[in-house]
Amino acid sequence: MALILKIRGYYYTLEGKKLFLEISEILNKRYSTTISAKRENVKEIINNISKKFEDIIKKDSPFDIELDLPYTENARKFRIANRSEKPKTVYIYTDEGLIEGSPFTSYSTAHKALGLNPSSNTCNRYIDTNRLYKNKYIFSSNPIDSASRC
Repeated sequence: MALILKIRGYYYTLEGKKLFLEISEILNKRYSTTISAKRENVKEIINNISKKFEDIIKKDSPFDIELDLPYTENARKFRIANRSEKPKTVYIYTDEGLIEGSPFTSYSTAHKALGLNPSSNTCNRYIDTNRLYKNKYIFSSNPIDSASRC
């Protein structure tokens, strides 16, 4: 399912990316040695993921898959066609609040503030996912209040 989301471009939609992360979460947890509420409901979670997947693939693909282009070419065309003229604002939070210099006006300046390569994909992978980067940072495209970060 995750591979189809990716190669058909659904990953680039908000709902597709969320589902991709849900799939990743369940796959990464299955090897855990601790029993969690999530592991106890694996069958229910998988059924829920399957239903969401079916709903997503009923929609037109963001990629023109009829052209039979390689994934990288489809992804490049999609990014170019959907490039925003509006700068991408990045808020980076830790437990203490915003990091110094935040909000950033681009992914590259946010990466530099964290000591990463400016062309890194880190912001793209973590922004608006509520996942921690290096168990410390949360990336958001909008300001979040302290209650939301807990």
